Formats: sequence, structure tokens, C-alpha cells
Amino acid sequence: MAPEVIRQTGHGRYADIWSVGCTFIEMATGKPPYSEFNNPVTAMFYIAKHNKAPEIPKDLSPIAVDFLQCCFKKIP
Repeated sequence: MAPEVIRQTGHGRYADIWSVGCTFIEMATGKPPYSEFNNPVTAMFYIAKHNKAPEIPKDLSPIAVDFLQCCFKKIP
């Protein structure tokens, strides 16, 4: 979930774009973003507190990296 959805501060198309980026990462790696956390709730607290984008896999093409960077901007 996008940070604003977790914090319940309102959401719209930007949260949907964030979700597309997360789905892209999962499709590219076979693991969801923040999979280093054993518990999904822990990941949600991390996202809400730190407001950081997921780590972008290093083995993606430059175009894919650019796409993901756009997905995780505050205003894409």
C-alpha cells in the first residue's frame, strides 16, 4: 500500500501509480517489495513511518528503473 493509504490521509491516482510500481517489482523479482520484513504489518509500519520507496532491483534495464522512479515520486 502507498504511504498515504496506510496513514489514511487520503489517496487517489498517485497511490494507484505507487501500487503499479510495486506490482512491477513483484513481477520482475518474484517477491513483493519490502519482502525483507517477515510480517506484512511490519512492512506497512515501515512504509508509513519512513515514507521511502521500495528498493529498485539493480538488474533491471535503465528504462524499467526510470519507470519505477517515476512511479515512486510524490507527484508522478
